[in-house]
Amino acid sequence: MGDPKKLDIKVYIKDDPTAEPPYEFWLDTDDNKVGSKKGHDLTFDNAGKYDGFDITFEIEDDTGKGFKFMDIGKDANGDPDPNLAPMWVKTVVQLGGKDCPDHQFWDQFKAVDVFANNKKLLVRNENIDKTFFKFAFMFSRTPDQGPYEIMYDPGGTNMNGTKPFFSAGSVAAAAVGGAIVGSLLTLGVQALMN
Repeated sequence: MGDPKKLDIKVYIKDDPTAEPPYEFWLDTDDNKVGSKKGHDLTFDNAGKYDGFDITFEIEDDTGKGFKFMDIGKDANGDPDPNLAPMWVKTVVQLGGKDCPDHQFWDQFKAVDVFANNKKLLVRNENIDKTFFKFAFMFSRTPDQGPYEIMYDPGGTNMNGTKPFFSAGSVAAAAVGGAIVGSLLTLGVQALMN
């Protein structure tokens, strides 16, 4: 198939005394096929061109408090340590609601590296199946030891892996549209013949 598509996404943190915790979060990307400006959910569609995605999330901390991504820690068995992790991930039936990840990992959307003084997080998205998922970023001012201080949990949709995705609705709409155009052409030809 090829190389993964590379994406850069900003993660904004801003003070908001009316919220609990007292921060406002949003994602920002220039790739309008993936997400919107000042959005919370991302959509990943390979369109048959890429072998997944390599996403670099970068913190824009407007609070001035020095929040960073947590380190990628390992437990005693060498497995990812959910208590020292920059991100948790959970598959869900649909986006929305309060079904947030809690100390969970998913091998199709995983943290690979934390760098640039813990201001950047590289995530590998395999995008194998159409799947809804929620992920949560863990932020701390002591990222190498934890615990996390604040969490932000946006959502994501993997559309198709490496195969083109067609929804039943788009196929039905194309079939109905084709039938209408065919009928109009038939009527037009009949009118010309009369």
